[in-house]
Amino acid sequence: MPLSVFIQRNALLIALITLAFSLYGAISHHIAPATFAFFIAATLVQICIYCLPLLAIYKLSPRLPAALGYGLSAVYSLGIVSLILANYKLYSLYGFYINSFVFNIITTPGGIEALGANASTYQTLAMYGAIGLGLYAVFIRYVAAERGFKYLPQKPYSLALISVCFIFQGMSYAVANHQADRSILNSAKAIAWYMPITAKSFLHNIGVEGRADDGLAGSKKGGHISYPQVDPNSLSISQPYNIVWLVAESWRFDMLDPRIMPATSAFAADNIRYMHHYSGGNGTRMGMFTQFYGLYGSYWFDILRECKSPLLIDTLIANNYQMKAFTSAKFTYPEFDKTIFSRFSDQQLHSDSEGHGWQRDQRNSSKLIDYIENTQEPFFTFMFFESAHANYYFPDENIIEPEYLKNFDYLDTNIKKHIKGIKNRYINSSNHLDGQIARIIDSLKQSGKIDNTIIIITGDHGEEFMEKGRWGHNSTFSEEQVRVPLVLHIPGQAAAQQQFLSSHLDLPATVLHALGVDLDPSLHSFGQSLLKPGYQRDYTAVSDWHGNALVTANIKYVMSSKARQLGENITTLNDKPITAEKIKPEDQKTLAQFIKDVSRFYQ
Repeated sequence: MPLSVFIQRNALLIALITLAFSLYGAISHHIAPATFAFFIAATLVQICIYCLPLLAIYKLSPRLPAALGYGLSAVYSLGIVSLILANYKLYSLYGFYINSFVFNIITTPGGIEALGANASTYQTLAMYGAIGLGLYAVFIRYVAAERGFKYLPQKPYSLALISVCFIFQGMSYAVANHQADRSILNSAKAIAWYMPITAKSFLHNIGVEGRADDGLAGSKKGGHISYPQVDPNSLSISQPYNIVWLVAESWRFDMLDPRIMPATSAFAADNIRYMHHYSGGNGTRMGMFTQFYGLYGSYWFDILRECKSPLLIDTLIANNYQMKAFTSAKFTYPEFDKTIFSRFSDQQLHSDSEGHGWQRDQRNSSKLIDYIENTQEPFFTFMFFESAHANYYFPDENIIEPEYLKNFDYLDTNIKKHIKGIKNRYINSSNHLDGQIARIIDSLKQSGKIDNTIIIITGDHGEEFMEKGRWGHNSTFSEEQVRVPLVLHIPGQAAAQQQFLSSHLDLPATVLHALGVDLDPSLHSFGQSLLKPGYQRDYTAVSDWHGNALVTANIKYVMSSKARQLGENITTLNDKPITAEKIKPEDQKTLAQFIKDVSRFYQ
């Protein structure tokens, strides 16, 4: 087969796959018929972009060894087709395409493990790969693409058609973005890796009327981080309580239920439970970052760049605390070894990533108990549990929902169809989590150290099971993804169920207050002490990789670019969409206050 014919057949394969999955995306997004012309033009442009490397190979083919030309064409075509298929599978699972966030997962040590892929996933992937290679060989061998290419317009006309499509779709998107035309913007989301063109200033200058997109940019000042605004070495702890900080992966608010988690529920009833508590993020990175720093998740990137430790940890170290942290994941993903625990030595960081999450949790709980029982006081210890992380594994003794999906393979499971069985796996794994928390609490009670120990029990973020149209987390700011339990045991504090709005942002100020540190929380966080009489929070912020969402007593206001694409921009607390006109005056003031205050820790 001549190289030119081989390249043409590869180009046709890329075009057909791109068109087929763009149409699949269009159906999934329910695009408006009026936007179909834009959609087709944008898809054709996307196909041309994907085929440009093949055109380059074709142009260079007289100068290339034939084997190299065939090899480059095949490798590129298989690669781009695989990425297109991966994009749409990823979108069906999580609601976003391959982006910088996914690249961070792949390239950071421990990231792949955090996705929860199992042996079945890799077996399915290998099977699909083998089938794909077979289909590719059949297509290239038998589909005579070159016969169809002769019917295409001649080169000048083809270039003119492509240019018209490029200009038309680019201008359509730019105007739609300027006028907040949701129909066009939604159509663009159906095309993986669509590259938008915006021209707000130009369109405004030539008199095209624009409209606000029911939102605001939520930008930060940027620059050098001015955190903390106090020297931790100057802070004295007058109540040197031990600290046991327990965080469970993907632990959403309604799992703290007497049927599902009886031991933890009983402990919560005897201590302080916060019933309306929000994580600082819809993923582990921001959920963990906010509870130790008290800063909005948008600060993560600069804190990571400067490898700054939290004021809370610095203060404990300055006051001679013994420090130890355990995780059933890895400290390298997200990069907590460079942020929260950057001052911990390798001996102070213990990770266990072998086997299922529940098995790691059992081993780590035993090590944590041993540390508590044999360490000089005062001490700080942290534990990150993986039991409730997808794929939600558990031993037989924790089956309280017998109708669960037996084999949960990301690549081979219809999530929507099997969501009840998937959620039952989650419930069973939460029951196992309960047993491990109970072991640690029982150890503290038996040793008598509980009377001199602060205990924090919470989740990094929640987990959604299609209640609002998504599975998992890291996609939107639905209640199921961002509300988590919070239980505090503070020596001397009476049991209570607190109904007010609270946030992970409050935890550093709360712990420092309980330790007797005399410090204004505004010098190091956006939080305040939950133990302070008259505590009241008018709003909180929840973050993802792409920005923030503001949560007030009445509404959620989404500023994250990704989350705005996946869902509504303004909703009630229970995620019902509302329009900007229905925002109450007090919420408008809250929004203004947030924008004014968000850059407080930038110079």
